[in-house]
Parts: sequence; C-alpha cells; structure tokens
Amino acid sequence: MIGRMSSDQIHQSGLDVILDAQKKLSRTQEELASGKRLLTPADDPVATAQIQSIRSELSRIETMQSNISRASSELAMVEDSVANVEGLLMRARELAVRGANDSLSLQDREIIATEIDALREQLIAAANTQSSDGDYIYAGYAVSAAPYTDATVNATYAGDTGVRAINIAPGLTVNTRFAGEAVFGQGSAATGQLNAFEALAVLSEGLRGDTTEATTLLINGTAATQDEANSEAINISMQALDTNLETVRSVRTQLGVRMNRVDDQQALNANFNVRLQETLSGLEDLDYTKAITEMNLQMVALEAAQMAYTKTQSLSLFNYM
Repeated sequence: MIGRMSSDQIHQSGLDVILDAQKKLSRTQEELASGKRLLTPADDPVATAQIQSIRSELSRIETMQSNISRASSELAMVEDSVANVEGLLMRARELAVRGANDSLSLQDREIIATEIDALREQLIAAANTQSSDGDYIYAGYAVSAAPYTDATVNATYAGDTGVRAINIAPGLTVNTRFAGEAVFGQGSAATGQLNAFEALAVLSEGLRGDTTEATTLLINGTAATQDEANSEAINISMQALDTNLETVRSVRTQLGVRMNRVDDQQALNANFNVRLQETLSGLEDLDYTKAITEMNLQMVALEAAQMAYTKTQSLSLFNYM
C-alpha cells in the first residue's frame, strides 16, 4: 500500500511540474502576443494605478492639443482677415492723400471717390466675415447674425463685446477673436470720432464736394466755403484713417502674441506627452528580447518535464521497491 502511494505521488509530482511549465510558457506567450508585461491589474497593482493616472493625463493632453489646433486655426483665420482690412485701409489712405491734391479735376476726384466707395463695400464685407462653421467672427457672442449693415453712414454695429476664448492648458485660455468695434473702431460723426466705415464715407463726400450729414456735423460749420468744407472733410477722414490703421495694427500685434503663445503651449504639451509615453512604456511594455529568451528556456523545461513524466509512467511498482 505504501509503494502504491509513493508511485502515485511521483506521477502527480511529474504532472504538476508539466502543468507549471505549461502555465509559465502560456503566460509568456500571452505577453508576447499583447506586447505588454501586465495582463491583469493583479499582476502589479501599483504599476496599474500609475498607468491609469498616466493614461488620464495623456487623454487630457490630447484634448488640449485638439483645442490648440482649433485655436491656431481660428487665430490664423482672423489674422488673414485683419491683414485684409489693413490693406483696404492703407489703400484708402493712399487715395485720400492723392485726393487732397488741389490740382485734381472734379472728374479725377470722382474716380477716386468711386474707388473709395468700393473699398467701403469691401470693408463691410470683411467686417461680416464668417468662419467655416458659419459664425460671424467679429460679432462677439452674437455669431448668428451679421454684425454690420450698410444702412447708415457708420455701418451700425449689431454685435456685442464678447470674445471667444479657448482652453489650451489647465488654467490657461486664449482669446481667438475680436469684437467688431475693437477692430473697426467706435465712432460717431456727431462726436468727432469716426470708425473705419465713417472715415471712408466722409472721404467720399469730401472728394465729391457733397458734404452732407456726416461731414457737416464734423466740420461744425467752421468752413467758410464749400471748397474749404471739402478739404476739411478729406483731412478729417485722413486723420481717422490713421487712427483706424493704428487700431488694426495693434490687433495684428495682439494676434501675433496669441499665436506665439499657442505655438509655445503646443510644444510644451508635445514634450510632456513624449515623457509620459516613455514612462508608460517603461511600466507596461514587454522586453521582447528577455521574453523570447524566457520562452525558449520554458519550452526546454516543458519538454524535459514531459520526458521525465513519460519515463515514470513506464516504471513498474518493483522499480520503487
């Protein structure tokens, strides 16, 4: 009876060795198939917690990078638009200087005035620029309606003072747009302050010798003759255009600063992402060279265990006595 038990134990021991070798080999093969050294949280609870934290941070960075991409696109769009506005105002300023020449004929001034009118129409169109999603970019928060109409000399602003802000990092946002009046100016002919649209309207009136509503209020009856009124209108419009150009150039400077800030944050996020990925790789990625070596050793061990078990199976009871 004792010999029979000893034989059973030897057989079971051999079987246990085979099963253990198969388990280790299977584990290594699973690791190689997944490329990960951790197959379940129980394999390393501390490392698993760290991995979860890193993945959460990587997800946050991905969201921030997506926001940065959107902010960069919007800033580039606004920069292009404001650059166009600056070009229109510069052309108007050049025409104003030419129109101030007393030697010009009425016909010459009419030609200049006609171009000024066209520039004003282009300026209003620029002020009503829409983004790819249909938003009016200079309307503040009232993005669904055109902020400017040509119903009055000063092309009344119908938007608000709100500006879009996009989160590009924890606690850091960047404004990607400007309210219309921050670009095209606030003004009223009655107060002597002209926005860009009024400046062009007054310039057109002065060139044509048609100093009506807006210009009359500006010169306030100080001109003794119509010619003096016309000249005064041209001079006033030139001064207003200079002011408006300063405003637009200031906006472009601010846009440049914001674009640099976005680019810098994008680089910081990218660098942080690389460091986190490296840490994550160190925690969960498999060392393939080491794993393949272990698998080969485990296969040899399994083969040896199987051979030993086969030999024990062929032994009789008398071999153990």
